[in-house]
Amino acid sequence: MPRRRFRNRAWHPTEAQRSTAVLPFSELARALSTARDQADGQPAGHGMRGCWIGLRIGDAIGLDAPTRQELVCAMLLQDLGCGPSASRVRETFLSVASVPAPTRSGAATGLPARARPDASHPASRPSRAPRGGRGHLWATPTAPRLPDPATVRDAIAAMSARWDGAGAPAGLSGEQIPVIARIAVLARALADAFAQGGPAGALATVKQGAGAAFDPGLASTAHGLGAQPELWAELRAPDLGERLLAHAPTARVVAPTDRQLDDIAAAFGELIDSRSPYTAGHTARVASFTDHLAGEMGLAPDRRRWLRRAALLHDLGKIGVPRHILDKPGPLTDAEMDTVRLHARKTEDILSQIGIFSEMARVAGAHHERLDGRGYPRRLTSSDITLETRILTVADVFDALTAERPYRGAMPTSRALSIIGRDIGAAFDPVVFAALQSILSRRTIAGLLAA
Repeated sequence: MPRRRFRNRAWHPTEAQRSTAVLPFSELARALSTARDQADGQPAGHGMRGCWIGLRIGDAIGLDAPTRQELVCAMLLQDLGCGPSASRVRETFLSVASVPAPTRSGAATGLPARARPDASHPASRPSRAPRGGRGHLWATPTAPRLPDPATVRDAIAAMSARWDGAGAPAGLSGEQIPVIARIAVLARALADAFAQGGPAGALATVKQGAGAAFDPGLASTAHGLGAQPELWAELRAPDLGERLLAHAPTARVVAPTDRQLDDIAAAFGELIDSRSPYTAGHTARVASFTDHLAGEMGLAPDRRRWLRRAALLHDLGKIGVPRHILDKPGPLTDAEMDTVRLHARKTEDILSQIGIFSEMARVAGAHHERLDGRGYPRRLTSSDITLETRILTVADVFDALTAERPYRGAMPTSRALSIIGRDIGAAFDPVVFAALQSILSRRTIAGLLAA
């Protein structure tokens, strides 16, 4: 089919905008925490409350600013799991977090350290010397350093350890456990206990675990903090997320490259797909189909790249859908379907917290809308659905039909096109569908995915 050019009805960055676009570390951290809470089935802000407790413990023992930032990184990343997809999200996140923000003088920026660790407090002494390596950057001898990815990795690896040595990895105990891990484990246990039993339950957890699961010195510090009503009032504050990100040394920004933004989107896509064997590869395939459709329709290269990222992120909200629903071999109940449908709005909610992705949020979050207004989550009609969303919607449905699902096998291309064709003009854009037909008349699915 001849290529057609369309007027873009969604925001996309110009070259000038992209050259000045920034990605605040705090925004990425908050979005990651929101996604993690959804994956864990926790109430909104649960991860932030754990981080706040961790920072308050760190402040009480005199951790310096770089170590506090490593603590925040470790706590936000700890529950992503241990598979290759989770590891890639961690590495991508840390690669962005460890890039110094540009300034007029070219020096790295960050909040100044409040205090150096109090050497008189045993928990404040690092369990090993700081490492150098990729991402461990110093602007000047006196400037605060940025997070050391090796320190964060070591802390996460030790977060199943116990003070008494009964945890994992085997043989790790006492001050052999990195101080960041000791604080994070205690803070997360406090947050969990507070959610279940309030301040009394949290204090009981500290007392019971001191010297067994928890560092006794840190447990004593935490108990002292918990005896003050201020801590619990802070955890209940509606603006805790904003206060945390302003309080923690995470208010820096980086100017990400296109490659870094691609990596962030791809890493999150892999994490989403890893939640079920039936979604494995879904986001990558949708991104590929989306990119081919955008090219067939004559979209400019920068628009295609932007839209490909949206496709990689379009199902981010599914991280909060329980696995038993994703893997169910039969039809979903009405309640289960309602849970699945929430993923589109959750995708928008998570992405909207990252300024550089905020306009993309509406495009990605609308991929289940229909031209006739019967879609979800907003029941948008034709005039409100952008070209980018129309392309993404067709790509998403085509992959859903041609991929294996728990309740059926993969459909042949001809049958998938026939099913989509029944809803042309009602659910799907006829011009986008014609572009898909044209592409598939020349290439197989395998050929498209290999390109």
